[in-house]
Amino acid sequence: MDKPFRCQVAGCNASYIRKEHLTRHEARHLRRPSFTCPTCGNEFGRSDTLRRHIRQSHGVSNPISRIRACASCRALKARCDGGAPCRECTRRQIPCSLSSIPPTTSRVEKEKRAIAVYFTVFHPHWPFVHQASFQNYEEGPLLVKSIVAIGLWATGEESARAAALELHRVLGSALLEQREKWECPHPVHVSDAAWPIPTFQAILLYILFSLISKNSVTIGFSLKPVLPAAEMDLLASLIASCRHLGMFHYPTILGQYANDHVKAYIWIGVEEIKRFNLALFRLCRSISSPGDRCRLAASELQFPLPTGERLWSAVTSADWHAEASKDGTNLDKTRGPNEPWVSESAELVRCIDPESGFL
Repeated sequence: MDKPFRCQVAGCNASYIRKEHLTRHEARHLRRPSFTCPTCGNEFGRSDTLRRHIRQSHGVSNPISRIRACASCRALKARCDGGAPCRECTRRQIPCSLSSIPPTTSRVEKEKRAIAVYFTVFHPHWPFVHQASFQNYEEGPLLVKSIVAIGLWATGEESARAAALELHRVLGSALLEQREKWECPHPVHVSDAAWPIPTFQAILLYILFSLISKNSVTIGFSLKPVLPAAEMDLLASLIASCRHLGMFHYPTILGQYANDHVKAYIWIGVEEIKRFNLALFRLCRSISSPGDRCRLAASELQFPLPTGERLWSAVTSADWHAEASKDGTNLDKTRGPNEPWVSESAELVRCIDPESGFL
């Protein structure tokens, strides 16, 4: 797909498919140097704080080895993964000073394999992350790690599943540590800030992993799975945050993209939110949930059903543009839907087939 969002910083030629990727990139030019945990993605202002975090949170006592940054990343003050060549230079299509280092099977390559397995095996059943615009080096670390955990589990390999369970444990700690960044405990009437959709997707995948791996999950008298108390509390906070932000209300969803003139990316963003909402609804009705904290009624889903299944499922740029150019695919339809809203088709939604159509 084309990359219409370009960095305006002098000397940087980076461009992105989605506006939120550009915003995250441009912030790197301005922020202070930070030290990032290689396991959970948390950032710290001092190296000793990072070492203490890794020792206490991840049980690793060995000193952290420094990753050598390439010349270009040092000049731009960008994060370098130390690859040969590094991801930043590969994306910018410029020579990397580390390219002379013999390549090894790195953590990045293992992540890429797990992500590929995720989209091949798991994604067809829960397609709420847009595959064609997903870029693992620009997405939020929590979302990437949650996808990697499911991808590792889906391989069926014993060592990979053990790594997936450990990564799932680390993700749980990270989600709780960063709760104040994503949780919206009270209703908001106007929100100029972008919704933390990648983090919400990560939380949903984290809970789905608990069910898939049967990690501390039991079966209740209703013969439905019962999540552990911590996961149930996380799910309740996720549902409440979505309600308070207005994520189930179509005009509010469209308001997130009011200043975005690129029709294709408005369509992608709106479709991703609709499909996330439906996946959340599907999860809520599939588990045993005492009380109302984890209940989501079909009447709350005030938005149209997802559209353009073949366009949504296109993987390559060529396939996406081919589907978008076909007769009957109208990217302007996002602004003026004529089809009934989900809330007006409650009986249909209650009878969703997990293998059908939009979910």
